[in-house]
Amino acid sequence: MKKIIFSTMIASLLAFVGCQNEELVNETTDTGGEKVILTANIQGATDSRVVLTPATDDEGKPIVKVAWNESEETFEVYGSSDASSTFTQIAGTNQFEGTLPDPADGEYEYEAYYGDLNSLDEQDGKLGQSTANDSPVLMSAMFNSSSPSITFEHVTAILKPTFKVNGTDIDNSITKIVMSNVAKPTPGSSANAFNPETITITPTSSATVLDDEIYIHLFVFSQLYEEDYEFTFTVTAGGKEYTGSLTIPPGKSIVAGNLYTATIALTEVNACYLPSGSTFYTAVNNFLTSNTNLTQIKFIADPSWTPQGTPIEASGAYMVANENETTLEIRTDAEVFMFHADCKEMFLGKVAFDDTKLASIVSIDFNNCVNTSNVQSMEKMFYNCKALTSLNLSNFDTSNVTTMKNMFQFCGELETLDLSNFVTSKLTNMNQMFSGCSSLTSLNLSSFDTSKVTDMMSMFNSCSSLASLDLSNFDTSSVTRMNNMFSSCSSLASLNLSNFNTSNVTTMSSMFLNCKMLASLDLSSFTLGGTSNTSDMFDGVGSELTSGKTQIYVATPNPFEGKETNINAEYAEYVTDTP
Repeated sequence: MKKIIFSTMIASLLAFVGCQNEELVNETTDTGGEKVILTANIQGATDSRVVLTPATDDEGKPIVKVAWNESEETFEVYGSSDASSTFTQIAGTNQFEGTLPDPADGEYEYEAYYGDLNSLDEQDGKLGQSTANDSPVLMSAMFNSSSPSITFEHVTAILKPTFKVNGTDIDNSITKIVMSNVAKPTPGSSANAFNPETITITPTSSATVLDDEIYIHLFVFSQLYEEDYEFTFTVTAGGKEYTGSLTIPPGKSIVAGNLYTATIALTEVNACYLPSGSTFYTAVNNFLTSNTNLTQIKFIADPSWTPQGTPIEASGAYMVANENETTLEIRTDAEVFMFHADCKEMFLGKVAFDDTKLASIVSIDFNNCVNTSNVQSMEKMFYNCKALTSLNLSNFDTSNVTTMKNMFQFCGELETLDLSNFVTSKLTNMNQMFSGCSSLTSLNLSSFDTSKVTDMMSMFNSCSSLASLDLSNFDTSSVTRMNNMFSSCSSLASLNLSNFNTSNVTTMSSMFLNCKMLASLDLSSFTLGGTSNTSDMFDGVGSELTSGKTQIYVATPNPFEGKETNINAEYAEYVTDTP
């Protein structure tokens, strides 16, 4: 069975210059496609559900629910009693078949699991899907009342693209594909009412080579527009960006179950590829040392500009002081700056115990001309940029970043930081990420996926101006270190961590040290199964409250009872009731 890299719909048209159009080719008959197509529709995480149109009874009521068993590659069909039977693939066909289990009450019920195809996420190399109630189906289920069985048929087709640069196939070096203007029917409307979408396809492992061929779902249309319909692609391969397009001719139909192929010619993006973070830092810091009046940095990509100034290695980037000698301009005659995979210490503000010239930079303007989609490490990227008063990272693509350790540590003048666009599904390390950001008054982390993060040590240490912090979306099931996580967050009035899973945490020492204004601390979900160190965990908690004590809500029995947590009964007390 071939692995399916992505299963999806489609989105907004992106204009690319110099792209060559290629036509879609139908390589199968209208009566069916390869068996791989059926498997593609159901590739997913173990707990994901197959997207189905439910079988119905004579009154039109849905009668079954179906789950996909990934390990055995079979369907499990459930009756209302949760009794189940297995449906297996019919040899030589793209259908699955089996016998319905007997329902406890003589009738079948259906529990709907519709896939939110906008949110197919990579999960440990496989695709999982969240739920929504308005998405179109990928396949349909048909109930045969004369002999109790269900067969599954497709309502999507498959696109198998081959990407070439100057005639050479580059599929094995591709690390990312962004496909735009992908057409899908609008739910509840006619088949020719389209919503354009954008999808992102990434390798299923950390390897730089795709370990199998690429397949993409296309929704079925009886007829497309009377004009050409164009899909556009941005492809990352070998650290470079390319663009291309695919055209479906007027009136072309996309048939359910069919496998379509297309060869797509790519054109390299006119980009400036910056060196690693440490190399970039050395060049910039040396320039600032020679130009001591510069307090700002601005990136400028202008294809009409004539290169001049001090080069940054052989990247095509140059350093120039502006006319007022206040701003260091990082310039290129390319269309965009491509950041290196390793951006560690890129704007480093301290080496050992000595401040660098970057420590005096007040603003960094990325000017919407940088591409960070290849970045894997942002460790210490803005470490000790202690003069920065604002930082706009709204165009940062963090989808491949694995570590943000010390990323903003000691950015003591930053008052706000908007990271709502950050994608952190691959992130594993947040150690001291915001430590020492003493002026931060608000921090929105609602978009953060922390399911793979193992280290949150000192993450918010000394964020002394934060009065509130919403971490209700945090998944801490993989975290092993939480020591000093909130220590010296001296303005926090309340903290609800009732969603935290601490089953793998080994140390919580000084976790809430000197949270002096905490009135409420909800730890009702905390367990100490793997925790060996809780020393000074609550030392100083509630010590500056003007009235009452800190209410520390815990489970029953209290997991902290008898532990070395240094709770001061004068300022705080355990409560076993739910807040």
